[in-house]
Amino acid sequence: MKKNSISAFYLKCILLALPFILLLAFYIYKDPFMVLRPYQDYDHSRISQNEGDVSWMKYKMYRNRMHYDSFILGNSCTKAFQSSDWNRYVHGHSLRMFANSEDLGGVYMKIEALNSQPDQPIKNLLLVMEPSTFINADSKEDFMHIMPPEVSHKSQITYQMTFLQGFFTPKFFLPYMKYLIIGKYTDNMHGIINEDVLTRRKYSNDEILPQEKAIAKMGDGFWKQDYWLKILKEYHPLKVQPRALISSQVSELKDIKSICQHHHTNLKIVISPEFKKKVMNPKDIATLNAIFGPHVVYDFSNKHYLWMDNKHNFYDSDHYRVTLGKEILKIIYQ
Repeated sequence: MKKNSISAFYLKCILLALPFILLLAFYIYKDPFMVLRPYQDYDHSRISQNEGDVSWMKYKMYRNRMHYDSFILGNSCTKAFQSSDWNRYVHGHSLRMFANSEDLGGVYMKIEALNSQPDQPIKNLLLVMEPSTFINADSKEDFMHIMPPEVSHKSQITYQMTFLQGFFTPKFFLPYMKYLIIGKYTDNMHGIINEDVLTRRKYSNDEILPQEKAIAKMGDGFWKQDYWLKILKEYHPLKVQPRALISSQVSELKDIKSICQHHHTNLKIVISPEFKKKVMNPKDIATLNAIFGPHVVYDFSNKHYLWMDNKHNFYDSDHYRVTLGKEILKIIYQ
C-alpha cells in the first residue's frame, strides 16, 4: 500500500506538471521572442518583438558588412527619422537602435555597449527623447526591454527566464493564443501582434510606416477616424513636467558626454513634441545645456513651436510624422 501511495503521488505530480511541460515544449518550438536561436530575418515577425534586443541582434549581424558608425537611439518617436534623411546631414552608416518607452538608463546602456565593442566608431548620435525618458536612470528589465547579456551584463539564465516568464503572462499569452487560433489580427492584440508583417528595414532598422500609406489614401479623413475625433475633443493646455534630472541621471548624462568626447561624436539630443503638449521642465533643459554645451540639446516640446497644434504633423497624440522629422533635422543641422 505504501509503494502504491508513493507511485500515485508521483503520477499526480506528473499529471499536474504535464500542461506546463507541454507549454514549455510549445514555447521552445515556436520561440515567439526569437531569442532561443539565431535568425536571418527579424523583420517579418507577426509577434511584436523586444525592439532593443532586435536592434542589437541586427547590429551584430550586419556590422561588418554595413560598417555602422552613426546611431539613432531613444524611444518610438525615432520612427520619424529615416536614415536616408539623416544621412543627408551626417553622411554616416546609420542604424536605428531604439526601444519602445525607452528610458535614460536604456539609452546609456546601449551607448556604453557600443563604446565597449572593438573598433567601433561612434561618429554621430541622434538621441530622440521626451520628458518621461529622463525619469528612470535604470534600464527596464521586462521581456519587452531586457537587452542581451553582452549589453545588460545579466546572466544568460536571467535573460532567457525573463522571456519565458513574459510568455506566461496573460498580457502576452492570451492575445498570442487568440491569434494562433483565429489566424488574424484584432485591435485587442495591439502591442503583442503586428498588424503589418514587415516592420523594419533590413540594414538601417528604419520603421516601415503604414500610416503614411493610409494618409496618402485617406487624406484629411485620416484625422477624422474615431481615435482622432476623441483626441480633438479634448483640451490640451501646455503642461510643464516635473523636474526629472537628479544626481543619478546627471551622472549618466556626463558619462554619455565623456564617451562622445572620446569618439569625437557629433551628438544631437531632440526633445520631441507631443500633441498633448507635455513640456520638459526648463530647469532640466538648463541642466542638459550645462552638461553638453551649445548646439546639442533641442527642445521641441516647448511653447515656441506651434507644431503641436497641427494634427497633420502626428500619426497619434504621441508620435509625429516623418515629415516633421525632416523639419527637425533641417533645424538641428543647419
